[in-house]
Amino acid sequence: TGAAALCSRAAMRSGAGVVTLAVPASLNPVMEVKLTEVMTIPLPDAGAGYIAAEALDIVLDKLEDYDVLAIGPGVGTATATCEVVEGLLRRARKPVVLDADGINCAAPRADFLSAREAATVITPHPGELGRLLGRRAGDIQSSRMASAAEAAGRFGCTTVLKGANTLVASPDGRIYVNTLALPSLATAGSGDVLTGCTAALCAQGLEPLHAALCGVFIHGKAAELAAHMVGPLGMVAGDIIS
Repeated sequence: TGAAALCSRAAMRSGAGVVTLAVPASLNPVMEVKLTEVMTIPLPDAGAGYIAAEALDIVLDKLEDYDVLAIGPGVGTATATCEVVEGLLRRARKPVVLDADGINCAAPRADFLSAREAATVITPHPGELGRLLGRRAGDIQSSRMASAAEAAGRFGCTTVLKGANTLVASPDGRIYVNTLALPSLATAGSGDVLTGCTAALCAQGLEPLHAALCGVFIHGKAAELAAHMVGPLGMVAGDIIS
């Protein structure tokens, strides 16, 4: 529940006027307590705590009223959930920001991403990008720029490779480097905050590449300010949202 809550709260704080979190029905009461401004949609989960296959058509129907879809934080990799993730990526006609277990669910058959009609932004850390490209995380780290460029070109996605000096690679070959290397950003949930921030910027009309660039910058700047206020050792992801 933590990752999903961080992502949706970050979207609100980044300027999205309305944010709705689709969550397994058995977890919905938890989210109703954790979140005040964010609305929720309880999805079929057969009481198991993960999204069931029947959720696909529900999300697609609800998506007609929204501008962008963020997939991944906290979603898990159960077989039925991965089927829903792949179905959304294949059928959703809205921009998608894909992160975390959303990437892990898509990884076994990721080449279909290039066939999406709408734009996609992926925000992997080296391990997740390694799964997409069939390599180890260490190999990604040793060739970060080439790996980000390869993923952007192969999958037709704006690719945000997180880490010190985060990279943003465009499918047309351009690569941007964020020069921030802040150790306190390596805290649990930080990437979920970035996903929500990037999705909110997409929802406000920025094209996906610009949403990714601005999202990375705003996320890093907020973390820098939070580290000054809280201290670098005790900073948590929620401080970045604040």
